Amino acid sequence: MATLSLLALVTAELGDRDMAAALRIILLPFRDQLITMGFGAICLGTVHRPIARLSLLLGDKEEAIRHYRAAITFTAQLGAHPWLAEAQIDLAELLLQGDDSVRADEAETLVVEALATARALSLHRLEELAASLLATARRKGKDAMLRTSFPEPHVRPTIRVLGTFDVTSIRGEPVRWQSRKARELLKILVSRRGTTVTRERLIDLLWPDEQLDRLYNRLAVAASTIRRAFDPAAELPPNTFVESRGDLIRLNTRLIEIDAECFMSDARAALEHALDTTARIDMLVAALDRYAGDVLIDEPDAPWALHYRREVHDTFLEAAYALALAASAKGDQLTRVDAYRRILGLDVYEQRAHEGLIHALTTLGARGQAAEAEANYMQRMRELGVNVGQARPSHSEE
Repeated sequence: MATLSLLALVTAELGDRDMAAALRIILLPFRDQLITMGFGAICLGTVHRPIARLSLLLGDKEEAIRHYRAAITFTAQLGAHPWLAEAQIDLAELLLQGDDSVRADEAETLVVEALATARALSLHRLEELAASLLATARRKGKDAMLRTSFPEPHVRPTIRVLGTFDVTSIRGEPVRWQSRKARELLKILVSRRGTTVTRERLIDLLWPDEQLDRLYNRLAVAASTIRRAFDPAAELPPNTFVESRGDLIRLNTRLIEIDAECFMSDARAALEHALDTTARIDMLVAALDRYAGDVLIDEPDAPWALHYRREVHDTFLEAAYALALAASAKGDQLTRVDAYRRILGLDVYEQRAHEGLIHALTTLGARGQAAEAEANYMQRMRELGVNVGQARPSHSEE
């Protein structure tokens, strides 16, 4: 099987259509098997992947997509994360061929997951490829469903994911969840930032060890539970907040106030505001005031939350350091101190913030606080096994 599968990949690369047709017939009965070598010592993924490559060469794009999706489902169930990431990238590349914005949006979702896996496992080649594809997917434009018109609710439902997780309905009432899976599904959809996710992928994330064909109804029930949570009296069309079309589901973030999205929007506006230092400082402070903690801290190990958490956290750091720099340019040492303390309140090991805080306090003339900050800095670095000597930060370190 390994020899045939490798031959199929080489055939697809060389473009030999006659050989591809023959190999596809041979491999199809074994599509759900793993490609192993050396009595199982080496695994090269599932047979679905070389079949997909052959199908694409033979001009059957839809069959290739089906096999790539099967490869994703199969490797996800096995927990074979490197092969899962590779299949996600293969499918994303295929979906990005053409101008279908719905498929481009699905490709973005696949690449985001593959990128998180590649970074976590230090798969540098896959990480570079995923990063390049992510930029391409985002250039293709957002999901076509974004252009759909929905009635505006009188009161927008809210979702808080910074430092906690809670939801309020369009009536302004807190949601009390009866279904743990519905709650988890909503978190996953929030982490996708309005992009679509396939039903199969959601099922795999929610029920990884159960039979796929039995779970579509349970997924539909979970989605309906979220809709009722947002709109208890069913005053609005069912697809207003949780949209589903065919195999794709997304959260309509345009009609929902999500604290992390509000923070990201405000922070980006402040970072791009370059006309007036005072106004920029005010905007950065207002944005940072929204940041109540990292995203979905009650899901610390969920792989689907990692990319979103990192993206929002990185924006927080960028905004906080920008605030320190703007305050320094204005000679506002108190605001500098506040910016660095915000950072250290979330990460006590952020070396650059420690050094900036010491410098700001020294410049301010608060020598006692500066000495205390330096002692804390040295202690934190010792905990990391870092020998930094005496801290002598300067303006250039900002």
